[in-house]
Amino acid sequence: MLKNLKIGAKILSGYIVVLVLLLAVGGVSILGIRALNINVHGIVEEHVPAADAAMEMMIALISTRDLMGEYWINEDPEVRAEMKEEFDALIEEFDEWEGKLEAVSTTREEKEGLGSTRP
Repeated sequence: MLKNLKIGAKILSGYIVVLVLLLAVGGVSILGIRALNINVHGIVEEHVPAADAAMEMMIALISTRDLMGEYWINEDPEVRAEMKEEFDALIEEFDEWEGKLEAVSTTREEKEGLGSTRP
């Protein structure tokens, strides 16, 4: 069959085959990129807010720990009273972020893990 074709037709058919393969690879790539975009969007919508809330909770805990150390070192009652107010504010901040984290938690394991932050 190919023996009967002229050289111009053979070259043209080679280009057509390459073009068809290029279109097929391009189509599969576009579908893959769309699927990846959907997955990334889902991760950003679900996991980033939880990670942000967890980080803010960690910052509040570290600040509370540092404040407790300063509280035990300082013996001035006025300064200790100010530290107590700051401590209460940090606990409220922690509780606020815990509520936000609970709101974005989706699995049972995540919700059970949050239950362990309470005494």
